[in-house]
Amino acid sequence: MGHVVLLAIGREFALDGLGLEVYGIDPSVRGSIPLDGRIRLQDGLMLVGDPAGPEMHTHVSHYQGELAVRMALGEDVRPDYRALPRATYTDPEAAFVGVSLADARKAGIDAFELVADLATSAKGYAVEAAGGHVTIVVDRRSGELVGTAIAGPGASEAIHEAVLAIKARTPMAVLADTIHAFPTTARVLGGLFVEAAKELR
Repeated sequence: MGHVVLLAIGREFALDGLGLEVYGIDPSVRGSIPLDGRIRLQDGLMLVGDPAGPEMHTHVSHYQGELAVRMALGEDVRPDYRALPRATYTDPEAAFVGVSLADARKAGIDAFELVADLATSAKGYAVEAAGGHVTIVVDRRSGELVGTAIAGPGASEAIHEAVLAIKARTPMAVLADTIHAFPTTARVLGGLFVEAAKELR
């Protein structure tokens, strides 16, 4: 049951006066800047941060800024947003990476989902958590993790194991054989990896 409603009204970007018209971009026209996170708009013109998309997070801006410098120095790199973490610093914390079960199936992935109750885990008991869960989405064909959602203590920290697993396309057997500190939210995630590895046999 919800107790608080968040109303988000959007953001405006201060792009006027930068001379983007020279490149054929009118910042006052909605849609004239592609919000696909590709950074390089044209030769000599890069866009990073919130106006670039694909999502507005400080960590995305930081990532794009580093890539823009590498591109400017001649490296052949391009952004990869498959493992983009999202975190909401509420109580309890919530974090997500990858795709949900529904989105995986819409994309034609033969996926399954496993869920663990975080409140009744050792970590949940240790911090007296009132609720929470850890959810993973696994691709049956590749045997890889494609999505993770965590709600509960340490969610914004624990999600990074899933971020790396998705980014590196780590096999579920490797994730299941990884030692997780006890009692942690990551340990609950590790338990689901073990279950998923069994499901894939």
